[in-house]
Amino acid sequence: MQVDSTPKAISSTTPPSSTTSPSAASSGPVPPLTPTTSWTERALYVAREALRPALLIESITFHDATRTLRIQLSTQATADDCETVARAIQNDEGVDLPHRIPDDVVLEVTTPGVSETLTASHEFAAFKSFPVTVTLHEAHRKHGKQVQGTLMGRNDTHVSVNLHGRIVKLARGNVAEVRLQPATDGDEEESA
Repeated sequence: MQVDSTPKAISSTTPPSSTTSPSAASSGPVPPLTPTTSWTERALYVAREALRPALLIESITFHDATRTLRIQLSTQATADDCETVARAIQNDEGVDLPHRIPDDVVLEVTTPGVSETLTASHEFAAFKSFPVTVTLHEAHRKHGKQVQGTLMGRNDTHVSVNLHGRIVKLARGNVAEVRLQPATDGDEEESA
């Protein structure tokens, strides 16, 4: 889950691992940082430190084709937990530059326990920069009854969506539903 529209990070040449299993992601002591620690290992370290004790990291996967680092939390996690982990990783200032997530990587923190339909303000904040489908009561003059794009936010009057680099503001009174788009076949987890 990306809280800011672009990850706050500095490039690294350390190649990430493809997938970390649930047991490796959530059990055992947090490993110390060394000069050879990759940025994916650092993200796992920060995520584990930010989580409430009862929650686990089910998996951490890097998709090289889409440059997406996806962290899946346990089913008990809430949207607030996803936001906490994402903010902790994005705001991590306590490491040297090679441990930072590169600028071109999109961070997604998810959980199967979160509904695909966004309703609460904290959900719109937590899923900012995620792909969504906005269903409207009345068709938009240019975009029809369904608008697919990247969620930019919600305020008292509008839901904002990025459509191919252009911000479209949709009147909240006309918004029937905002739903996270399901992962496509190309986004499915890769095995190590």
